[in-house]
Amino acid sequence: MRRTAPMLLRHLSSDSVDSVRVGRAVTRLRNGGDFKPVGALATLPPRLGATLEWLCQKDALGQDALLICAPAERARARRAAFAFAELVNAEAYYVGVSPDTAEADLRQRRELTGGGSAAWSDAAPVRAALAGGVLILDGLERAERNVLPTLNNLLENRELALDDGRRLVPEWRLAQLREEVDVPLLPVPQTFRVIALASPAPPFTGRALDPPLRSRLQAHVVPSFDVDELPPHEDLAAACAALLEIERNNAVAAAASRSSDTTFAFSGTAIKRVARHASDARAVLERCYPPLAGRYLLGKAVSKDAVEAVDRVLGAPAADEGAGRADGALWLSATQSRALAAAQSDLKNGEHVALVGPAGGGKSIMAARVAPAAARLQTCHKDLTARDLLQSRATDPATGASTWRDGPIIEAMRAGSSVILDGAHRLQRGVLAAALSRALHDGIVDLPDGSRLE
Repeated sequence: MRRTAPMLLRHLSSDSVDSVRVGRAVTRLRNGGDFKPVGALATLPPRLGATLEWLCQKDALGQDALLICAPAERARARRAAFAFAELVNAEAYYVGVSPDTAEADLRQRRELTGGGSAAWSDAAPVRAALAGGVLILDGLERAERNVLPTLNNLLENRELALDDGRRLVPEWRLAQLREEVDVPLLPVPQTFRVIALASPAPPFTGRALDPPLRSRLQAHVVPSFDVDELPPHEDLAAACAALLEIERNNAVAAAASRSSDTTFAFSGTAIKRVARHASDARAVLERCYPPLAGRYLLGKAVSKDAVEAVDRVLGAPAADEGAGRADGALWLSATQSRALAAAQSDLKNGEHVALVGPAGGGKSIMAARVAPAAARLQTCHKDLTARDLLQSRATDPATGASTWRDGPIIEAMRAGSSVILDGAHRLQRGVLAAALSRALHDGIVDLPDGSRLE
């Protein structure tokens, strides 16, 4: 019997062995498979119950979906998409879209097989279509123009011409088309669905969706984070409510001016993660909401508003009277000492860490100090793609066949170790999110070679 989150008990009921009901929506179950997600449904926030019901309604109608949310809350939309796939017992195929995503990542890639021969390897969208699974496209606003139209026919009529000469066709038209065309036809089951995740641009940075693509997706705005989702903590809830009000006002102003200068966004997901291990409300907020660091670094108007709102709720912070100290052969300033202690605490609690500071501020030395001796090093540069962050192409010297070689990040995941991303700010916008969003939040990554690491 499937276990569900407590909040879903009032939404979810089983009508028969082949269907499931969420609220007023009833849809059919799939046959599962190796790529069926596990655990997303049990951790779905209560406010996303309506989103799950909406996805079931679209599925029952045979429609594809677009979940819209702020970039900082993309994990909520992604969790809802995987929870739906788990609920209907479907396989889920994930594609993190980035500026370097090409047609080969959405259709087929040519691989050397040794002996001078070559073969075509199906990309995740093709494998999802053939399996009748759920294809999750994360980050449509990050794609370059003329890339996503590759999937227009697959979205509109479940047809796609492949590079190897085969053709995907809807299951119900297979018999008819076999009499009309002389090419290998592959049936796309009627259970195949696409769930796309995107942020509106403007107000957020990115590219607006092309009208033909947008018309093929039914849109739904994912409910934003609410302070009721936080652990019991009166001061933290009040401060978050004040910050959320500022965020809403900034979003309205940005939409009115059609501006895409949204440097910061409130992340309830980050707040909830840090609040599990920290009790001081100000410490939690300063770790998760960058504008509060503007007291020391940024000097932006939005930073001033955020600082004043938090000060009204929590009171002004105590004066910084810390002094530097020696850490072995290394001398640390008071700020560096606090950052080092915070990083060590986060790592101990199983969290990921970003060390942010000016050039020459000691970030690399501090990273080396807190990371274990076996940590891998990934040096980042502007030409590094989301694919190469995970795996790179290589050739087997014995057979001449093309293979995939794990990068430092995947090596660290397989070994259960740590990895240092040195110079992550040099990557193109969206590359880090496309490659590692799911790995950072769920501990799962879909690799370019078609396998899944979890």
